[in-house]
Formats: sequence, structure tokens, C-alpha cells
Amino acid sequence: KRAVRHGFIPRRTALFLYGCAFRLPDMRYHGKVADAANQRERKLKVKHRITRKDIARFEQDLFARERAGNTIERYRAQITQFADWAKGRPVDKERVVQYKQWLMERYSPASVNVTLAALNSFFRFKGWQECCVRPVKVQRKYYRLL
Repeated sequence: KRAVRHGFIPRRTALFLYGCAFRLPDMRYHGKVADAANQRERKLKVKHRITRKDIARFEQDLFARERAGNTIERYRAQITQFADWAKGRPVDKERVVQYKQWLMERYSPASVNVTLAALNSFFRFKGWQECCVRPVKVQRKYYRLL
């Protein structure tokens, strides 16, 4: 492997000899899983932006999937609120978690979960699965009759 690092053996030959992927000092993968691993690393660094066109397309998709009118309006309002809160900054998982904390300071857990459901649905529509967040746990009270 040291010979590969220093360029004495071509990487293809090294893959044949070692039969597996390994990391070089520059922290990039090489070998069989190289493309998938490098793509995963790049995906973590990608930051997305929400535009009004994206919201309109998402609205059309919800309509095509026969969602109720109130659901479409609520989702549009929640995504617009998030876009306004983000103020044009790039969207990534960290920013969504910050927004979740901001919501939890101001709203009930049930309302926060409605907003997160709308955002997660939008992120899945856009293919931004890495931005999805988990809902807030809600403790329910069960009453027993005596």
C-alpha cells in the first residue's frame, strides 16, 4: 500500500493485488467502493437552496398525489415560513435542526411535528434525504376509568 501512496504501483494494479478499497493519506477512497464513498462525502457537504419555483412544483406534486386542499395550503405555508426563516442561506441538516429548536421554543410539540412533516415531505420530493429530521416525541396521557 505504501508503494501505491507514493505512486510506484498504479491504483488499478493495487486494486487487483489487494482486492479491496483503502484510504490514501489525502482522505479520498480508492478501489471498489470509491465512487459510492466519495459521493457520500460530497453529499454531506452539499447545501441546497429553496426557491419559490421549488415550492410551486411541490404544490403541484401534492395536488397530483390527490392531497387535500388544506394539506397543500398548510405544507406550502410551513415551507414558505422555513424559507423566510432561512433568509436565503443554504439549507443543510444543521440548519434544519436549528429551525427545529427555534420551533420548539415557540410552539407545541404537535405543531412542530406538523411543520417537520411538511419539511421532510418537501426534502424527499427534492431528493434531499440528508436534510430530513426526526419528529419530536410527544408523550400522551392515558386516562383510566375508576
